[in-house]
Amino acid sequence: MDNLTYLGHAGWLYEDEDIKCVFDPWNSNSGAFLDSWYPFPDNNNIDFKNTLKDLDFVYISHAHEDHLVENTLKLIDKNTKVLIAKFKDKTTLQKLLSFGFTNIIELTEDKVYEIKKAKIKIIKTEGFIENDSCLILNKGNCTILNLNDSHIDFYELKKNVNKVDVLLLQSSSAIWWPCNYEYENKIKDNYGKIKRNNLLRRALKYCQILKPKIAIPNAGPPLFKNRIMERWNFNRDQEWNPFCTSKEASEYFKKNNINSDFMVPGETINVSTLDIKRNEKLREEIYSEIDLYTDKYLKQIRANKHVIDINLPEHVVNKYFEKFKRQVKVISKISTIYSEKVDFKTLIEFSKKEKWILDLKNKTSPLENYTGQKYRYHFKINKNYLPYIMKEKNIDFERLFLSGNFSCKREPDIFNEFLFTILKNFDSKRLKTSEQIYAENSNMKDELFILNHKGCKYEVQKYCPHMYADLEKIGYIDEEENFVCPLHGWKFDVNSGICKNKNEKLKIKRIN
Repeated sequence: MDNLTYLGHAGWLYEDEDIKCVFDPWNSNSGAFLDSWYPFPDNNNIDFKNTLKDLDFVYISHAHEDHLVENTLKLIDKNTKVLIAKFKDKTTLQKLLSFGFTNIIELTEDKVYEIKKAKIKIIKTEGFIENDSCLILNKGNCTILNLNDSHIDFYELKKNVNKVDVLLLQSSSAIWWPCNYEYENKIKDNYGKIKRNNLLRRALKYCQILKPKIAIPNAGPPLFKNRIMERWNFNRDQEWNPFCTSKEASEYFKKNNINSDFMVPGETINVSTLDIKRNEKLREEIYSEIDLYTDKYLKQIRANKHVIDINLPEHVVNKYFEKFKRQVKVISKISTIYSEKVDFKTLIEFSKKEKWILDLKNKTSPLENYTGQKYRYHFKINKNYLPYIMKEKNIDFERLFLSGNFSCKREPDIFNEFLFTILKNFDSKRLKTSEQIYAENSNMKDELFILNHKGCKYEVQKYCPHMYADLEKIGYIDEEENFVCPLHGWKFDVNSGICKNKNEKLKIKRIN
């Protein structure tokens, strides 16, 4: 026995004659991100209570609520070893401690953890805007790389793993753009198509570099419970929908000469032989009429008790709005980097009658009533969600954005990652940590390399300004004369260095 059992979403059970462990388990009895995400397909066919018994260890990749799930983890003995990456941001560690776990082991990239003949290595990616990790499990002659939804530099991975038997990776969207932006449908669908293609190409690039014996897409897409995101639950085979299923991703891999298959919850793959014990009945139920299956599952979820009550008393909402106002003022004073990079005003609309201007460069009054001021970003948010964000120790508005319970527009239509980084790290401690990481990484922007293209030599910034991927190794020039970072699809004009899809610039200069 040397088996991997799919638990749904990013969850896996590995067991053989020596060891039993799980990765990122999430049971569909509970939703994530303000009760808006649920695993797709439904995984209630799995007996989680027995599955999570007598574990040698649990691996949690990062702190997102679809990976670090309290309602699922409560089924696990709190003395069980929990392996996580050693992040500078301690959110993952703090949450696990608050759940009652007593044996948490933080691993650095240079540490190989051995348990019952298995060798475990965790590689993290930690930038100023996000952190995540992946796990390499080596047992005997077999190697599993659980990439989940981390976006680690391709060649950094290659340095750490000689061969991969089973590659588990994400190939579907897990973000709110363009879905929650107020574009015309034609424009939104075109952006959705671009995003879908970028996600699939990135996943394919991992496969081509790592050369696994089999690649299995997982870690999305979720099912969206809320009405705002309803459209994206259906027609997932359409090119405009960035939330492609694992079945479609697997077919894309196979068309590009990668051995791949998808799995449904409860199915098992033998890591040595790569044979999958298929549940043909469940596959047929899900994928023969996927929109009918989705509609039935959605009705089932919506019939359950609502975890998030947005009909809160006015005095409760106002209490947390006052806390929000105070924290805005704190951030405007303590932020030494990001507030300078958000050099514009943001409109926050709670209702037609209540609109506020956020201006972090205004240190004395960073949140004012809207009276016609010019702004770049415009968020429409139900004010009743504020208590669920502001009551937490780690104040993170990304929970709201990932839930899809908002809308947004911007003029010009250019992403500002620093605004979202502030909103993600809205408590003082995490904001300071994020700015520290940014300051440390910014020195990397000074490193250059020589690029030869069509007989010309260019001096080019070595690391992408987004997540610092090594462009000397993975960058390429496309047919439109853009220098492309394939990690997230950022494109820079080869002559000017101006980014085509973000408000950034790459250092690039012709030297002959």
